[in-house]
Amino acid sequence: MRKSIMPLALLAMIGCSGENKDGAPVDQLLPVLGTVQVEEDADLAKLSAAIASNPNEPGAYRLRADELYHRGDYDRAIADYTKALQIEPDAKLYYNRGVQYTAKGCYEQAVADYNESIKMDPHDAASRYNRGMAFNKLGELAKAKEDFDEVLSLSPDDTQAMVARGLIYLSLGDLEKARKDFSSAIVVEPKNVEAYINRGYIYFMREEHVHAIQDFTEAIKLDPKSGLAFGNRGNAYSKRGQFGEALADLNKALELNPNDFQAYNNRGSVHAEMKNHHQAVLDFTKALELYPEFVMALRNRGQSYHQLGDTTKAQADFSESLRIDPSQPELVPVQYRRTGT
Repeated sequence: MRKSIMPLALLAMIGCSGENKDGAPVDQLLPVLGTVQVEEDADLAKLSAAIASNPNEPGAYRLRADELYHRGDYDRAIADYTKALQIEPDAKLYYNRGVQYTAKGCYEQAVADYNESIKMDPHDAASRYNRGMAFNKLGELAKAKEDFDEVLSLSPDDTQAMVARGLIYLSLGDLEKARKDFSSAIVVEPKNVEAYINRGYIYFMREEHVHAIQDFTEAIKLDPKSGLAFGNRGNAYSKRGQFGEALADLNKALELNPNDFQAYNNRGSVHAEMKNHHQAVLDFTKALELYPEFVMALRNRGQSYHQLGDTTKAQADFSESLRIDPSQPELVPVQYRRTGT
């Protein structure tokens, strides 16, 4: 049975809109810079009145934009930052507007603003970090890495940049460089949960399961509510044949995140390894309810149906898996390699 194990992704592509997709990782942006703190219950009417009384004062637009940003009203925040920039161009304003564009998933516009911020302040590590994150979302991994390299030259102990660059290396398939970045982050910041989870993922990929379990365990100690750490440790336990421990961890992962389709698939795989195919089918089915085109769960459920002697349902699952992803027919048993039912 196939399992899926996940690192902490940099960001999830959400498109140029104001809404994130369900279940997507939350953007971890640096905060808006160079602004006066506005209380959460700030009266926007007062800020608007200040603008009306002095429409050529960029600070008033900046303050209202900050408040709109904290309320999630990115479009109006962008409009106010734009007006402030028209009055008085400033690196921090470009940075702040770039943050709005990033929050909306408008990564090309974000890059353009971070470019302007960096032109005005070449030593601004924050803009380079966020631009690197945006380049990653655009699939420009080499440019993202260059930005994280520069951040670390400006701020050698920046653990966010270490983890971000490690994830770029991971995407590029350079597991050793990724491991070194995650390890460096742990040396600088021993309580960095993300670094432990991602280094554990590297060890898992290299089949160093004992080391993987150690890192996931450390992540759990630091963050007992990390469903990802529990789920990944469960997968590592399963690889070592420690199915009881694996089930306990995957149960906890699902308690923390009941909509984790990966964890349902992985728990189903453990049940299948234990020859408990009825329970495995229930878990694979739940995974498919949450993500109907989850090919791995379709193949796994097909295998369990096959083991239970239900060749009709097995054929249906394998056929559907081939319809969704015809690129790997070798992962389907020969007798089920047809798309018809």
